[in-house]
Amino acid sequence: MRVSFFGSLGATHCDERDLEWADLVAYLQNPPEYPSKQACPLLKLGAFGNQISVKGSLRHDANVLYVSGVEGDHDAGLIQPQDAAALLQNAGIAGIIYTTPSHTPPAPRWRVLAPLAQAYQPAARWELAARLNHVFGGTLAPES
Repeated sequence: MRVSFFGSLGATHCDERDLEWADLVAYLQNPPEYPSKQACPLLKLGAFGNQISVKGSLRHDANVLYVSGVEGDHDAGLIQPQDAAALLQNAGIAGIIYTTPSHTPPAPRWRVLAPLAQAYQPAARWELAARLNHVFGGTLAPES
């Protein structure tokens, strides 16, 4: 599966890697420590081209070549990570839930990654993300 790592919010550089799902899960279960949230790399499941946006970013919809999975952010603080994992399992969806740097038990913040069995064209991502969002009762952030 293609995984793209962007070193900053500006996403001016992309490090793409082909990873097995198990290796990505292991990485997320034991992530490196970063000095701040801003220092954490951004992760997208898919491949990107070299088209730079007007803001100088490589991470934008028009630059996606294909998607290998779907990501979603839960910032609403309504579902605990263990409950989100159970919802995924009950829906029969392979995926991982991991907390974000701003997560606290009273205000849960987490991210979900769900791999796809095959690569899809970028246009399919919106429908796939909507299906994933449905599993969580529509609580994923709109940018997901």
